[in-house]
Amino acid sequence: GTVYPQKTPQTKFLMAYANQFNSVEVNATRYGMPKIQTLEGWREKVSDGF
Repeated sequence: GTVYPQKTPQTKFLMAYANQFNSVEVNATRYGMPKIQTLEGWREKVSDGF
């Protein structure tokens, strides 16, 4: 596709996105704050500048 290379597995979407952009807005807090483990997992998948 446009953001993700074809056949990119869903588990690699954040890493592929982070290769093209330096930030992302997550509309998750409406449903409750994400667990700290979730946030840490996201942080581990992107570079320091993201």
